Amino acid sequence: MAIATAPLTRAQIHALGLASRKPFYTVDLPYLWGRLQKNNAVIFGAGLVDPPSGHNLHKIDVRTGAAAERLAWLEARVRQLHPALHNVRIAHRWGGPILLTAGAKPVFRQHPRFPQVTLLAGFNGHGVALSVHLGHWAAQALLGRRPLPRWS
Repeated sequence: MAIATAPLTRAQIHALGLASRKPFYTVDLPYLWGRLQKNNAVIFGAGLVDPPSGHNLHKIDVRTGAAAERLAWLEARVRQLHPALHNVRIAHRWGGPILLTAGAKPVFRQHPRFPQVTLLAGFNGHGVALSVHLGHWAAQALLGRRPLPRWS
């Protein structure tokens, strides 16, 4: 689940410690992730909603039920994160699927038919941080400077 604020002022961005524009995670649980957008809005995300029976994700409506409740929780959490966010306008709310893999280990291996292609997916809800880290690792592996992980 995720929300996006309206664009923030320069003072709000500095007060939040986001002037470096680096993506972040909070250290408390359940963790909150976020990143500053080009227009100075901030995207925040946290939380999961179980899909309806039959895994019909297209039937989840973020305006009702458990999804709406989770987004309301997320918005309240963001507003309590820092005084600069108490009255910020929430411009967008949405949710989407997260790939959960067996053993919570990302898919990270060579393509079975094309060894010059590295497959990297399934971050189990940690894509903001892991995609940057493992993407760098994949580039090193493609250059022959680092082996792929043993879990894959």
